[in-house]
Amino acid sequence: SEGIRRALERARKADMRVLVFDGTEKTLNPHTKKLCDENSVIVFTKKDSADFVGGDGLALSSTTGEGMEALIASLTETIS
Repeated sequence: SEGIRRALERARKADMRVLVFDGTEKTLNPHTKKLCDENSVIVFTKKDSADFVGGDGLALSSTTGEGMEALIASLTETIS
C-alpha cells in the first residue's frame, strides 16, 4: 500500500533506525529486515515470553522493562 511504501522510503533515508521485531517469531519481517545496516539498532521484544527466540540484537521486555537500560545505552552510543 502507499502508506507502507512511504514509511519504508522515509526509513531508508534516516540517519539511524530502531528496528523492532517480535522476539517470539522465528521469521523476521522481510520489509523491516531489508532496512538493517550499520546505522540500525535492532530490538527483539517479548523477552519475558516462554516463546522468546530472539536474534542478533537487543532483547527487551516492555512488560517488565528488562533490557531498557541496554536499549538506552545503545541509542546513546549510536547518536554520540
